[in-house]
Amino acid sequence: MNQKTTLAIGCLSAALISAPVHSEEFTGRWYVGVGGGISKLEPDPDKSMYALDETQDTSVRLIVGRDLTERLSLEMYIADLGEVTLKPKATAVNPAQDPAIGYVVGGAHLLWYFYNTDGEDGRFYRDSFSAYAKIGAGTMDNDANVNYERLEDLHLSLGLGMEGFIGQGFSWRGDFDFYDTDASQLSLSLVRRFGGVKANKAPSATVPAVLADKKLDEEMAITTGTDVSPELAEEAVAPTLDTVVAAIDEAAAADSDRDGVLDTDDRCASTEDGLAVDSRGCSFSGIIEGLYFKTGSFTLSKSAMSILDNVVLELRRFPNVALEVQAHTDNRGKAADNLRLSQRRAESVANYIVKGGIKGARIRARGFGESRPAYRNASKEGRERNRRVVFQTVEELQ
Repeated sequence: MNQKTTLAIGCLSAALISAPVHSEEFTGRWYVGVGGGISKLEPDPDKSMYALDETQDTSVRLIVGRDLTERLSLEMYIADLGEVTLKPKATAVNPAQDPAIGYVVGGAHLLWYFYNTDGEDGRFYRDSFSAYAKIGAGTMDNDANVNYERLEDLHLSLGLGMEGFIGQGFSWRGDFDFYDTDASQLSLSLVRRFGGVKANKAPSATVPAVLADKKLDEEMAITTGTDVSPELAEEAVAPTLDTVVAAIDEAAAADSDRDGVLDTDDRCASTEDGLAVDSRGCSFSGIIEGLYFKTGSFTLSKSAMSILDNVVLELRRFPNVALEVQAHTDNRGKAADNLRLSQRRAESVANYIVKGGIKGARIRARGFGESRPAYRNASKEGRERNRRVVFQTVEELQ
């Protein structure tokens, strides 16, 4: 076994050992692909009675693979590279008629996606333009009507490729592969992925959890702002968590914001109409700014935990406040998967608050999936901001 083959097998083995079958929130998908292209075949004829004639031919290839992580995929391949034709040298003795050598290769590639036009979102869903590099090891079989000597059964395989999403699980791929030193292939393939990308099972919730449905929407209206469709939404429509503290008018005995707390005692005199408030007239309702999630993830980051630590402190100050944690997603992936993912995100936030010392009876988790976008899902920024968490104060938890 030569040094290049040993290097290929070593690199492939090390990468597979270090790469998990899936990351914490990533569940991979199987895919198949078929394609064809042009091959370049250049065996070494120095010690034979033949010289190279036609070195290019058409090729076909079949791949079966699985996405391992957002950046890594592993695939098996087999390709018929066609044949290289030869011509007898002037010194040839009894040369074969129409001399040729055929090539068939097969093996395994590890693909590393190093670029995507849609960043982490695109790598997660494999639904936008990507570029990748690959390394692998394979074997080569030759069919010839001349005497030849194959130096190594195993060979190093390297390649570069790009991939673009078509729709309904289909993608196109362009690949340039090198099989050791005497064969290469430029091909175009159609790839089909099966199933949807979805998060792994979330830990069980310690707070009441409700999936959004039509009946519940009718029973309890969402008062964080006016719902905006993806076609019309240009800017955020929900209020922020920051409350507006107005100067107390000691001479007034009115309730100007109609929240049930007289202006003389109301520390948040500009509360939006209809929001539940505590004894001081303040509400916790609104988007929690900065509390966003990565694509497909329900895991809280350190910055998210820091934000929620402050929320826990505020809830301790207002022991009569009951909250519903509402989580939303963008529209990437299947709607049913997004609904489950949003529920897990809401539960992650609610569980963290309960672990901070707030009674579970005061918190409820509720996921809305992709059904209530506040920003345009057509842009990367809009999708990021749609993966939001909203706090809604409620008078009583069922």
